Amino acid sequence: MSRVLSEKKQIINHIENLSNEIFYEIFDYLDGCDIYHSFSNLNIRFQDLITHSTFYLKVQFSSESQSNLTIKDRYERYILPNKHQSIVLKHISTVQFVDLFFYLKSLPRLSSLQIFFDYCEDDIGDIYQLIFQLPFLKYLKVEIDDFETSGLTLPMATNEQYTSIEYFIFFHYLTLDQFCHLLSYTPRLTRLHCFTIIGFEDTNSIEIFTKINNLVRFNLCIIHDLPCDLCQALLSKLPLQLKILSVIVFDKDKSYLDANRWKELIRKNMPNLERFILSWHENMDKSFQITDYHKTIPNYFLPFWMEKEWIFRIVVRDDKIDYAIVPHSQKFYDFEEHLSYDRNSCPGVNLNITILNKNQVYINRLNSLFNIINVTRLVIKVSIDSMKAFIKILKLLPNLMMLRVTLLTHPDEFLDAKKDMIELRRCVKNSKITNITIVNIEDSDYVDFIIDLFPQMKSFSIQII
Repeated sequence: MSRVLSEKKQIINHIENLSNEIFYEIFDYLDGCDIYHSFSNLNIRFQDLITHSTFYLKVQFSSESQSNLTIKDRYERYILPNKHQSIVLKHISTVQFVDLFFYLKSLPRLSSLQIFFDYCEDDIGDIYQLIFQLPFLKYLKVEIDDFETSGLTLPMATNEQYTSIEYFIFFHYLTLDQFCHLLSYTPRLTRLHCFTIIGFEDTNSIEIFTKINNLVRFNLCIIHDLPCDLCQALLSKLPLQLKILSVIVFDKDKSYLDANRWKELIRKNMPNLERFILSWHENMDKSFQITDYHKTIPNYFLPFWMEKEWIFRIVVRDDKIDYAIVPHSQKFYDFEEHLSYDRNSCPGVNLNITILNKNQVYINRLNSLFNIINVTRLVIKVSIDSMKAFIKILKLLPNLMMLRVTLLTHPDEFLDAKKDMIELRRCVKNSKITNITIVNIEDSDYVDFIIDLFPQMKSFSIQII
């Protein structure tokens, strides 16, 4: 028996007995050059692991990483001898990439390329023209850390310049016109994530979207200066088989909030859409006022949206508001602990206040919004300092049915605030709140207090974070 235990203990202590998947997770935190230097000659198993085609080779080009090796050295030592189809280049400059490209284009199986530039002082269009020469590339991700400084000059592609890229992600600024010119090289796309679009010059360029016939997923982020009319004109050109659409907007154009416009766009142009995410951000500054577009929010609860299980929600962070439509399966709110929760029996807006501003002016602005919507579910974080503001918010939400409160202060401090507790009791005495979750309490005395505070409660849940 002791021998068996000894053998088991020995097995557990051998690093070689970890699975390949675990090693790949470990390697994900390391630079590819360091992995090769440490493991390639260790044994046959590790050599096979790091030369296998499914291993993402990550090579860093910062001054802290392998600074004594030239571009040619890194290529010949770590890239050329192996079978890699996927390469990740981190902290690389555009000059270094141009030097490396001379070697990359000779790789016969390079199908996935991720490039993380620290900055781009040159025209990023020159870099794309090089990348588009890689004949077997299927997946491309380009990210520029200081992406506000990048520019792009790129002519429309000819038939001979079409690429094999099917999955494309970019993180840097482009105008709509530059974006369309870029897409002219990628007619085989099935998935496209673009961050971000900042204005336009020539609206005729959006016709390029009619040529991307295989697109099934499109993620679009708009920072500013792209009117909703033009954005929706662009989206109307997408292929009928589109299944997933995500639009994140920071533009001041309030018509992005119009429920009727989105309904008509989807109904007429996207018959196969399965998942829709829309997020429009607004500042609650001095210019904040309720418009006719805000008044269309109740239309997000009509059968068109409810039957698709696309849920409207509002997130408030201090003086900023995010209005969004999200799929029911996307868990922005944790009310699943209430097993009896029927969304149809609790229609209304999901409201999440992540940072509660105690300023009365701020609360008054929120109230102007609450007057036109029906909030039935509230997720909120409360400290002892924001207790009075929390009570004011509750008073403004007479139809609230579900409440989830995360306590940022020890429960004793709340109980010691006698006046606030008396006011809270008065506030909720005749409320409609029946489903409650409290996060960060565990003592039974606090539980008894909550039960006593909400005698009409039907479901109660406690979570510890």
